[in-house]
Amino acid sequence: MDEGGAPGILQKEDASRAKERIDLESFALDAQHMGPGGSALTCLVVNNNRTLRAALMDMLEAHGIQVVGATGSGDRALGLVERLSPDVVIVDQRLGTTTGTKLSAAITALHPDCQVILYTSEPTRATVEAALAAGAREVIQKEASPANLLECLSRIRRSRRDQGLA
Repeated sequence: MDEGGAPGILQKEDASRAKERIDLESFALDAQHMGPGGSALTCLVVNNNRTLRAALMDMLEAHGIQVVGATGSGDRALGLVERLSPDVVIVDQRLGTTTGTKLSAAITALHPDCQVILYTSEPTRATVEAALAAGAREVIQKEASPANLLECLSRIRRSRRDQGLA
C-alpha cells in the first residue's frame, strides 16, 4: 500500500465525517429554536423495515423531533395521521399493499398542513416526479447522509414557524 496516498484518503473521509457532524450539530442548535413555547416538530414514521423504522425514530428523537407514532403499514398510516395529526410523515416508497407515492397523495389530500417526505432507496426520476406531484414535500434517498433528512426537517420547521403553524 502506498503510504503517501492512504493519509489523503483518510483525511478526506475524516473531513466528510466532520462535515456531517457539524451538520448534525447545526440541526441540534436549530432544534433549540423550535417555535413559540418550544413546541417540537412532530413526526410519524412509515417504513416496512422494522430495523430502519427504529433507527429513524432514535435519530429523530435524538435531534429534538417528537416521534408521535410509527408503523410498517401504509394502510394503518392514514388512521395514525388522522388520530395523531403529525406535522411531518416520513414515508417509505415500498409499503406492501400500497406505495409511498399513493400514501403521500392521500395524506396531503386529507391533511394539507401535514408535510410528507418520501424516504426511498430508489429515487428514480419517475418516482421523484410522481411523489412531488402527489404532494410530497421532498424525496430523500435512504443511502444519503442522515444530515439530508435532518436538513429537510429543519426547513419544514422554519417554514411552519414562518407561517405561524409552530
